Amino acid sequence: MKNTLIVCVIIVFLTSISCSGSNVSEPVDWILFGGDVQQRRYIPTSNVNSELSLNWKIRTGAAGTSSPVVAENKVYFGSFGKTLYCIDISDGEIDWSVDTGSVIKTSAVVVESDRLYVPVEPGTLMCLSVKNGSEIWSKEIGFSLTTPTVNDNYVYIGCRNKYIYCFSSENGKEIWRFKTQASVNSSISIYDDLLFFGSNDGNLYCLTTDNGSLIWKHKSDGAVVSTPATHDGCVYFGSYDNHAYCIDIESASLIWKHRVGAEIESSFSVTDTSVLFPANDGFFYCLDRQTGKERWVFDTGLWQRINSSPAVTGHYVFFGATDSKVYCLNIRNGEKTWTADTRDRIWSSPSIFDRYMLIGSNDGYLYCYISD
Repeated sequence: MKNTLIVCVIIVFLTSISCSGSNVSEPVDWILFGGDVQQRRYIPTSNVNSELSLNWKIRTGAAGTSSPVVAENKVYFGSFGKTLYCIDISDGEIDWSVDTGSVIKTSAVVVESDRLYVPVEPGTLMCLSVKNGSEIWSKEIGFSLTTPTVNDNYVYIGCRNKYIYCFSSENGKEIWRFKTQASVNSSISIYDDLLFFGSNDGNLYCLTTDNGSLIWKHKSDGAVVSTPATHDGCVYFGSYDNHAYCIDIESASLIWKHRVGAEIESSFSVTDTSVLFPANDGFFYCLDRQTGKERWVFDTGLWQRINSSPAVTGHYVFFGATDSKVYCLNIRNGEKTWTADTRDRIWSSPSIFDRYMLIGSNDGYLYCYISD
């Protein structure tokens, strides 16, 4: 009887350890603007919740419109200050910094933990070592590049010269290019062997990744500057025609579109059940992913554009706004659960890693918040 009791106590103890450990999620790297190549800006589970405090902030010397990326506990971030930083996420110590010689407007991209792909103005794509920021290769393309997407040894990037380019990630050799009818501000989403992007000509394009052949395009009535997100056989995007769209990838048919109060410039967060984004009317929208019907709307009270694209983890969505605040909303009901003030407008978009949420501000700082 005594031995049986001891065994039972041990089993209960081990079970309690297992259950408590199950609440801790393994960190998932946020390696490019949308988190991964599908650009969903969504991590199903992390150790971030709605109770955050400032872990550290670093002055970058100029406005930060780019969005941080994270790989193996290192943060990579550039700004108008013409400097790219590698920062330890736990304590904010700078491992290295490199002068790129020009402004960094968009996110860097980390691939295979050994290279960074960084677009700098007036139109150069740089490939740098993650170890020390040393240059591996660079490519002159054209004025104002989008955030690159890297997949299967290829780098895909758009440009205001109306083209989408595919380069070898190994040496920067051009593989193919595709011309649209207007400038390209949207970044690229990849789903299987297809890529998706928007153009100011009002089209969402679907091309093959291997040679850039056009599969289909869907016309909206406004410029498409938001980066499309792909999930479960569908592509989601916003347009300057005040509509959010869901398109079936295989048939190119419209599944739904939803009208909002102003242009949609932000990219989307797409979960298994919801599509979340702000519009230029100052409202933040949550739609049903399958039907496009409105779940809830949050009023920031700004009545102006929101440049920051949201990031979702668990039950919470984070985004920045032009009132200098970072917001956290509960995605189940749209209730505001947390805010933090910076000292200037926020055009940067948040990234999530483990217990950390990171975002830049036009006050010249990169902020790192931590969940206790």
